[in-house]
Amino acid sequence: MSQKTLKKLVLALVVASALWGIVTVYPSDERAADASSELVAFLEGVGEEASIHAVRLRPPAGDTVELTRTDGSWTVNEFPTDSSRVAQLFEVLSSAEVRELVSRNAANHGRMGVADGDTHTIEVDAEGYAGAMVLGEAGARYGTTYVRVPGEDEVYLLEGNLSVHARRSHDDWRSKRVVALDTASIERIDVSRDGSTYSLSRGDSAWTFEDGSETNEATVRNILSELGDLRAAGFLSEGDSVAGLPAGGSVVAVAADGTTLASIELGSGEGERWVRRLGDAVIYRMGSYRIDRVAPVRERLEPGA
Repeated sequence: MSQKTLKKLVLALVVASALWGIVTVYPSDERAADASSELVAFLEGVGEEASIHAVRLRPPAGDTVELTRTDGSWTVNEFPTDSSRVAQLFEVLSSAEVRELVSRNAANHGRMGVADGDTHTIEVDAEGYAGAMVLGEAGARYGTTYVRVPGEDEVYLLEGNLSVHARRSHDDWRSKRVVALDTASIERIDVSRDGSTYSLSRGDSAWTFEDGSETNEATVRNILSELGDLRAAGFLSEGDSVAGLPAGGSVVAVAADGTTLASIELGSGEGERWVRRLGDAVIYRMGSYRIDRVAPVRERLEPGA
């Protein structure tokens, strides 16, 4: 073989390697050519959140999680949703891509988590489209999920970790926000906790007690921070033992014109407590750490405490 021919072969090999690297690092955005038309239609049907009316996540056992869009906002089984969770779901749905066909044999459905009677199914009602997809276990590659169309044997590897979202419980989709206030509009805060009460007033340069005495600025900042975005740890049912404890306090935020911006009732107890916002039927569960921040005992408001 001449030196000239050898150089051409080496150059061809370098070019081929470079092209392979580009394809590997920057995979095509086109869906796999062997993807079923039903699966392609499903992914195209959920491409735009604005066109979707409802999403149902059906587990193999238990209650169905139903996300419904009304007037631009989402609810889950008629409760307000955690907007970040919903955004994550639609981000995954809109970017999901079929990467490859991994099985045509129904005998493989069990190990891939897509067998009938033991599957998670996602159903979507969109503008001009309604469809479903069976979600299985996470794929061999990170961020992938085994999927198939109901009634079909073919299993595909989907780029997009949908299995995480499908396995979330009803409460995981619900908003845990108790209250969110513009703290600059708060002029007075009335706190009652376990038989002790006090009021805080906004001054020209600092917050004081109602009688004008000084407060611990760091503790007041904690109260304001919580009122700006107070989130619970979870939810309680009427029959829960924590929910059955008597009231143990309250936090009321008042504007300069005397308008009540928010009124929060607290349960009693040493650890977790129930919390309810006036006008909201939901009973929230809140840990002692957050209770101590939003409704600290008066001693912690003393200067130097």
